[in-house]
Formats: sequence, C-alpha cells, structure tokens
Amino acid sequence: MARNPEVQRRVFREWYAVNRGAVLAKQKEWRDSERGQAHRWRRTLAKYDLTQSAFDSIWEAQDGKCAGCLATLVLGPGTHIDHCHGSNVVRGLLCASCNLALGKVMDAPETLRRLASYLDKASEVRCG
Repeated sequence: MARNPEVQRRVFREWYAVNRGAVLAKQKEWRDSERGQAHRWRRTLAKYDLTQSAFDSIWEAQDGKCAGCLATLVLGPGTHIDHCHGSNVVRGLLCASCNLALGKVMDAPETLRRLASYLDKASEVRCG
C-alpha cells in the first residue's frame, strides 16, 4: 500500500503539536548525555577530517591555549577548531572570542594588521 506523504506530514505535525514538550525534553536529555556529547564530538572531528590523535597533537602543540590570545582553553563548546573555509584545512584552536574576531574580519590578515596599527596609534592618544 502506497503512503501519502501529505497525509503523513499532516499527521506528524498534529502529533508534534501535542507532544512538542516531551520531544524537546528527550532531545535535551540526549544532547546532555555522555553518548550524545560523544556523538557530537565525533561529528565535529569528522567535519574537519580530524582524528582524536590529530586533535590531541594540536592541543599539545598549543599547550592547551588559544592560538590568538593565549587564554587557557577548556575542552567543550568554548574551544573552536579554526579552519580555512576554502579548503577546510585546520589551522589551530581558538577561544570563542578570537574565533569570532577572525570571522568578523573575514580571515583577512591585512585588516588585522591595519587594526593593530590603528590600536598602536590610538594608544599614543590618551582615552578619556
């Protein structure tokens, strides 16, 4: 017997409307479980074509510190795997702030150099 996709979608939407809270609670439970976190970590490594040992090597080479600001990194959502968006090649590990900063300047070294020069000149002028 052939199934009607439109009917299936309607039935699912109705079911989901009634069970939304339970579904979201179950999803959160999974995300927060050890298995869920391990699954997310494996997917993250796979996204950047990294093995756990390759990640560990980068971590050790950076002494567990952000490549930008040298802040101590904590494994988890605050540690970002920095990569080239064109080739997906991993460049290193960054804290959330440094990763955001690179994203804001669109990975342009010239922009970062100009900003650093701007800050050097601005520091000569007293603020306030």
